[in-house]
Amino acid sequence: MLTLPRLEPSVTGLDWIRNTNATVGCDGESFVEDYLRDVLKLKNIKTISRHDLYQEEFKSGNISAAFLELPYQRVFLKEYCKEYTVTGPTYSFGGLGFVFQKSSPIARDVSEAILTLMENGKLRRLKEKWFGSPDSCSYPDAGTETRSLSLKSFWGLYLVSAAISTLCSLIFVLKWLQNKLKNSEEHANNLAQIVEGVPNTMIQLGQFLHGGRP
Repeated sequence: MLTLPRLEPSVTGLDWIRNTNATVGCDGESFVEDYLRDVLKLKNIKTISRHDLYQEEFKSGNISAAFLELPYQRVFLKEYCKEYTVTGPTYSFGGLGFVFQKSSPIARDVSEAILTLMENGKLRRLKEKWFGSPDSCSYPDAGTETRSLSLKSFWGLYLVSAAISTLCSLIFVLKWLQNKLKNSEEHANNLAQIVEGVPNTMIQLGQFLHGGRP
């Protein structure tokens, strides 16, 4: 499944497509359309007649993803690998094959030739030549503009952090002042009680010294 854009695909998988009822594109002349509708239970399907039209359909927003057979997917990615990526699982259906008439003398020769190409690595080299190396699009080229994060990207976070820190500091100062005033009031009340009790204490002390009782 192909999605756009390459670095941050908006389509994450089949669940997203089903939940949003997004439009997907496919080749209407292959089995893919029936598979999407009958097996994957997708409803919003747009058939595209030519593979060179997928780019236009993506750019115009007519489709959010495309389901292509693997050979056509590789051809598409070779040309547009800087803009698109493959996401989700790859569904295997056995691929393409050769059909020969029964008892054909060339059937065995063709099978042996393909096996030889696979063993000596020539088939892999041909695939890389025609479709490109799998790692050739791992990173965007220097001419591709990428979005990077700077300090300005976090101004909102800094603002919230500063506001919370200021509020916490203000609450702490107010609590400290409240406790300070409370302790000062208690100290003043205690001192007043002591001062008010001094005359009575002096009178009682005088009476005691003169042999009287308080």
